[in-house]
Amino acid sequence: MSADGFSESWLHAYLDGELTAADRRAVEAWLEAHPDIKARIRAYRRINDALHRSYGALLDAPLPDRMEETLARLEAPSPHRRLARLAASIALVLAIGVAGYGLGVLTAHHLPADLLPGVGPQKPARPMLVDRALGAYRVYVSEVRHPVEVDARQEAHLVKWLTKRIGEPVRAPDFRSHGFRLVGGRLLPDNGRPAALFMYEDGTGRRLTVYLRRRVDEPNTAFQYVSYEGLSAFYWIDAPLAFALTAELPRQRLLRIAKTMYEQLE
Repeated sequence: MSADGFSESWLHAYLDGELTAADRRAVEAWLEAHPDIKARIRAYRRINDALHRSYGALLDAPLPDRMEETLARLEAPSPHRRLARLAASIALVLAIGVAGYGLGVLTAHHLPADLLPGVGPQKPARPMLVDRALGAYRVYVSEVRHPVEVDARQEAHLVKWLTKRIGEPVRAPDFRSHGFRLVGGRLLPDNGRPAALFMYEDGTGRRLTVYLRRRVDEPNTAFQYVSYEGLSAFYWIDAPLAFALTAELPRQRLLRIAKTMYEQLE
């Protein structure tokens, strides 16, 4: 185990059931304190399960007829023939491994998952910015009495305070044209850096949040969309800040709100 936590080899050993009971408990306790890594482990497990469902039967399947015919035509002595059959079996297993690697490459490059036979849609890994924005949404939108640190009645103070802590000019977008009023905001940690969260609410009690922090060695990006467990988020980077807009709203409606936010911040 490294000073920062468990190495990738430990995590994969945990996934493959190769750890002792004590080590497994230690990894699980550590994952509970690191929800972003825990989410990545869940994604790995889903990929493993999909690969086993799609290709697991091949491990015990007979060799294809064409491969059997090729082996039958070999005139090598018996020991060599056995080695050839073993090599063919290994080649088949390697093909399965390559298929798994290909799955990782395809999902990493955001290619359509329905091109992969027998494998359901796999979501590409979410940026850490989005994971933290989704996490903040889930934690604070359910709060009734204390959803924010500073409420909208002190908006000027809130904006001045967050601007000072973030280190860049910060504004609370105005979403009243979309039916959402500002509730307030709070300061949050983002991997040791300050981040800001603004919360909004409509007449039905539905809420949305704006999560922002300073850009950290990241290029500017256009709007990008993520849907996860009922939540929708648009995120983008526009130096010197990175933004994520999150709500339980249809994609097109949230996109209209994101465009309003972008225009106001420009």
